[in-house]
Amino acid sequence: MKKIKRIINTFFILLLVFVILVNILILYYKVINKEPLVRIFGYSILVIVSGSMEPNVNIDDLLLIKKCDDYEVNDIITYQVGKNLITHRVVEVQEEEDRLVTKGDSNNTSDKPIEKRQVKGKMVFKIKNFGKIVNFIKSPIGILLLILCNYLIIKFTF
Repeated sequence: MKKIKRIINTFFILLLVFVILVNILILYYKVINKEPLVRIFGYSILVIVSGSMEPNVNIDDLLLIKKCDDYEVNDIITYQVGKNLITHRVVEVQEEEDRLVTKGDSNNTSDKPIEKRQVKGKMVFKIKNFGKIVNFIKSPIGILLLILCNYLIIKFTF
């Protein structure tokens, strides 16, 4: 029984250290670098907040995006305009100007061409409605519940 308790304690301590390191990385990207997305090994996650890509990508879907060198027609990409991140589908690649034309699946018209350097990455994976959980965890009540759960786990495993 002691061995199992020690294994559980070690697991939760490693999990807590991992969460702390990820939070430090997030703070570094958001506060010091002023980046809108945190990139780990070339991948970022984001939560969709508008319906411009419905029905393929919906509000509260969680996307995993990857920074790439080349983008093709039909790729779903996330790019930055000012402080805003926009996720739309590539409808035209203008190689000679190094630009892309995008359009939201539920929009009637294409967007203005963007430069490839504005692109943060293309969608590689989607988790439907998982953004609701992420948004809850980021809320004050969610943070409080996470702290409370960690406290209870550490208190009862030591």
